[in-house]
Amino acid sequence: MEAAIFGLVEDNPQPSVRFLQEWSVVRAIHSSAELENAFWKAMDAAVEQRAGAMVSFLAIVGHSARCLLHTQSDDRLLHFATNALPRVLPWAMAQHYTPRLYGCVVVDMVWNVCQASGKMQSLLDQYSMVRQMLQSAPEMPNTQRNIEKLTQDFYLSVFHPLEHFTLETLCYHLPRLAHLVADEWMAVQWFDTTVTRIPKRNTDTKLAECQPAEWVAKAAGGGPLLAAEEAMMEQTTSAGHIQKKITPWKQMLPDVDSLAVSSAAAAGRKKSSQSSTNDLIVIASLIDRIPNLGGLCRTCEVLGAKQFVISTLRVTEEKDFSSLSVSAEKWIKVTEVIRYF
Repeated sequence: MEAAIFGLVEDNPQPSVRFLQEWSVVRAIHSSAELENAFWKAMDAAVEQRAGAMVSFLAIVGHSARCLLHTQSDDRLLHFATNALPRVLPWAMAQHYTPRLYGCVVVDMVWNVCQASGKMQSLLDQYSMVRQMLQSAPEMPNTQRNIEKLTQDFYLSVFHPLEHFTLETLCYHLPRLAHLVADEWMAVQWFDTTVTRIPKRNTDTKLAECQPAEWVAKAAGGGPLLAAEEAMMEQTTSAGHIQKKITPWKQMLPDVDSLAVSSAAAAGRKKSSQSSTNDLIVIASLIDRIPNLGGLCRTCEVLGAKQFVISTLRVTEEKDFSSLSVSAEKWIKVTEVIRYF
């Protein structure tokens, strides 16, 4: 759990990684009251480190409340809700827009769980006035619409960390709903002959009927797959061929030992493999968004670009840059060209 929380706070991960990290923390909290106490300490400390990370902590709180309902003792749920409400309510009024949206949604999630338990009315009475103020507060432009979108997001409405803990969710639905490329989806049929303690298939089709959330699609740089595309991918993945992640083209040269080639051809390939770059120079000195620069840097490394030009080398030290570049700046030439206008 400590490693997952550290990644959420320090790395600003992509949606696919973030979902898995949050999921692991939720399951840890559900399994141990001691780990729950450690989570509250980490949440309090994360406020001072990176405000953007609070959306993950708020999502963990909402999922954990649902998991504790009907699966743990009433005292355990009461202890969790007593710690959750005073921490979540302030974020429903925070100045940061995205954490505020998550705060409003998670307050309702925890509140509904407390009402469903039927034994926490005294706790709800303590915060009823604050919740009434939130519900009667003047609506900011687009806020209610975005809250409704977030409420309908598969991750906060359909996904259940306990009921959907299966290989089907881990290897197929979560990559699909996190908008990973279809090569990363692994059909559950591949595990039919595998002996595992993790259940293989979901008992319902709720996740199968979901589409990637709008914010996930934007973070991945695209939109949800069309129904025809998804059906085509299901036919493709059933063939049982697992494809690798993208690899820099310079590392994909044929192996001399595996091909019957002449010594002259082998020598020519050896000479070409010594050149790790081509003549491509990518100039991105007019781009300001740090995450975009990090992604471009990784792309340059994948394609073997000769040089990557940016307006200041300081951005390579930013977390938003390194989380997307994944150390690509250490393997290609990065040059600084300062803007003078």
